[in-house]
Amino acid sequence: MNNFSFFPVIHIENTNYLFDLFFVLAFSTGFLYLLISGYKKSFHLLSWLLLILSMYIGFIVGSKFGAIAFDQWDTIYNGQFSMLHTKKSAIGGLFMGLSIFFLLKKLLKFEAPVLPIFAVFFPLFIIIQRFGCLFAGCCYGTPTDAVFGITYGKVGKLYDQHLDMNLIDLSASNTHAVHPYPMYLIIGSIITLIVLATFKNKFKNQSSLFFVSFFCLNFFRFFAEFFREASSNHNIQGAFWGGLKMLQWLLLLGMVVNLSIIFFLEWKKEMPKYKAYQIIPARIYLTIILLSLFIFITRNTFSLPELYVIQGVIIVICGFLFYNLYYQTVINFKWIPLSIIGFSFFTMSQTIDKGTAAHSIGISTTSTNIINSYYNCTKVDQGCLGKYCSERDTFNPIGPKYFGLNLNYDYVSLATDRKYRLNYGVNTQFDFFSNKVGSKNNYFLNIHPYVGYYGNLIHMRFGLHMGNIFTNFTISDKLFDESTKNTSNFLLSYRLQIGQQNKHMFLFKLNIFDDDYINAGLNSYSFYLQYNPKISGYKYINGIGFGQSNLSVRNGSIYYLKTDFDLDENFNCNLFFGLTTAKEFNVYGISNNEMQEKLNFGIGLNYKFIK
Repeated sequence: MNNFSFFPVIHIENTNYLFDLFFVLAFSTGFLYLLISGYKKSFHLLSWLLLILSMYIGFIVGSKFGAIAFDQWDTIYNGQFSMLHTKKSAIGGLFMGLSIFFLLKKLLKFEAPVLPIFAVFFPLFIIIQRFGCLFAGCCYGTPTDAVFGITYGKVGKLYDQHLDMNLIDLSASNTHAVHPYPMYLIIGSIITLIVLATFKNKFKNQSSLFFVSFFCLNFFRFFAEFFREASSNHNIQGAFWGGLKMLQWLLLLGMVVNLSIIFFLEWKKEMPKYKAYQIIPARIYLTIILLSLFIFITRNTFSLPELYVIQGVIIVICGFLFYNLYYQTVINFKWIPLSIIGFSFFTMSQTIDKGTAAHSIGISTTSTNIINSYYNCTKVDQGCLGKYCSERDTFNPIGPKYFGLNLNYDYVSLATDRKYRLNYGVNTQFDFFSNKVGSKNNYFLNIHPYVGYYGNLIHMRFGLHMGNIFTNFTISDKLFDESTKNTSNFLLSYRLQIGQQNKHMFLFKLNIFDDDYINAGLNSYSFYLQYNPKISGYKYINGIGFGQSNLSVRNGSIYYLKTDFDLDENFNCNLFFGLTTAKEFNVYGISNNEMQEKLNFGIGLNYKFIK
């Protein structure tokens, strides 16, 4: 056989990183296209961004589940399945991504037509992402003697497969040439875009473009599968029945369905009428909370490139929220009356007789025993299951004694002519860890600016911790986790409060790296429920509450009671008392499965004034 190839040999050990690069690039380019398209069509952008985020999460999770062989699904039920495996199925990702997208679209009452946008999105995504598949050698073609065939180096299962097929011998430094299957899909996607551009104005119903796009993609992939090695297909997709792969039968069915829908849409006498937007803020905020919780709880199941994609969209969503807040509180602020009032004030006029904002300055301390000592990773090895920490710095333990100090300034506008009141502030947080046995002390410092708003019922704020932060968020002794250090320089924070202290009988807080009792370094997320006695007529006690702060990696928690009472008109004091519970681990992350408890306590002082 002729083994000459026009293309250079691809050595997977040197190019497999390009899979992650093109993966992130495909999602990023697709996101920009979706965002710009939504802006041009005057979509409600916050709802649109949430839909994109949910679809991306569905793509990522679905692509993982779609790549699991049916005889391995019992590993999911037995808890042995790792979401960090590298196999991905486009069919599984497409199914779950679109299913979640349209379900959430229905719940948010997002009535705008989106199918014409997706008609271009998917071919564009495939063009970029399939280059990553080409360089990673994850989906390869059948052997060929054509000069446009692609050869791979010794690393990878394709080399062993060609040895078994007697296409090469042990002296061969490369595989036999194979069909460039990913390139066939890329060419098919480019032709699909050309077809869409040519016929975009030929359809009565613009949603038909989506089904034209999928018909073309199915058509080209159907023929490309003849040149794909069946062993590189996932699940039963590569199994043959009636001379065709199971995947090809599914693609044929998809072509028939898409063609039928196109005829149905074009032959309808009446064009679809879309209802006016019915934006429901409560559903949007609930969606933000649920998606944030899901991402946070499942963060260790995503690879770093997947987290880059998800967190990138979240950052844009947070930026959009900040922009809305700025627009509502600053751009629309009545600057001319404010200037007149300000001029009168600075000329010592007596036209102002009441304050416009509440300022508060506070200090709080916390002391506890976190039960476990932590050790920085000094050496990372690569095993059959991925990266893991093989050695830790046992001479420099962090903890278990902990003392935290937080200095806070907070501003809340008191204007009553707007629906929302602006809130911003900054925390300066000190963390001190000591280990008497090793005679080691560790100090950490971070600055935490935040911005948010107060509504009639909801208080929400976002922030960013900057500094040297000891955090459980990056600690792991688990295989597959690429995070092997105990410190971070940046942490995003989020707080949601339902209910107001002097207005409602109860209030509830959900905090992510923004707890009142435990600094961000030690705490990842927390819940807090408070009863407000002043509503019932008690004069001095502002609140009595119960909270739970999570120590994420070590499966520990801090449970505490808090009492908030007034010392005088401007001063108030917070007293904390609670219990830290956690399993004790040794330096290698092995637990003795015995829960231990340690007392914790704290105190806070706060001075508030109106100005």
